[in-house]
Amino acid sequence: MKQIHKKREETAKSILDFNFNKSRLRIISQEQMVSDDCEGIVYWMSRDSRVQDNWAFLYAQELALKNKVPLHVCFCLIAKYLDASVRQFHFLIKGLEKVAADCDKLNISFHLLEGNGAEVLPQWVIDHRIGAVVCDFNPLRVPLGWVEGAKKKLKKDVPLIQVDAHNVVPCWVASNKQEYSARTIRNKINSKLDEYLTEFPPVIKHPHSSSFKPE
Repeated sequence: MKQIHKKREETAKSILDFNFNKSRLRIISQEQMVSDDCEGIVYWMSRDSRVQDNWAFLYAQELALKNKVPLHVCFCLIAKYLDASVRQFHFLIKGLEKVAADCDKLNISFHLLEGNGAEVLPQWVIDHRIGAVVCDFNPLRVPLGWVEGAKKKLKKDVPLIQVDAHNVVPCWVASNKQEYSARTIRNKINSKLDEYLTEFPPVIKHPHSSSFKPE
């Protein structure tokens, strides 16, 4: 772990010193600019529940650092999480406890909200004057529906930005259509590995503190 941490620090001091490849993201909303009077940026964590080596987390911190505002992480937990078993649910909760602890060390507020993101996140964003929502990418129908639902309920001046933090080559870059076999997509991915198979910079201790307590 020490070697991995050292490698991150050798890559860049922070995401601000790193040439982030913007093709890793796509803007879901019509609005693209963060409001000057916002009071925070939120990373809506779902599929990629980790702090380090997470492009979505890193991009959210980049936005927060550039706008000099606090960074928040929200995980929207539903009672029946994608048909997860009790054992899987327990594993998820233990993992989120680790995420919350890591966030606390980095002066980043972690919030566990009850309900799916489309229902509970938009009002939380309004209540806390959040300037942008960064979410990770899940190709399954239900999570895609959550993102679409959140898009409809978020205020029009709040950008919703999705980052593929799960795949080395972003899904929308690898192919623009549904692939039916490994043979047809293998070369598409391999031809782009040199561009996307890069080291990660570190998520750093955030210099801007939140004015409200984690939920």
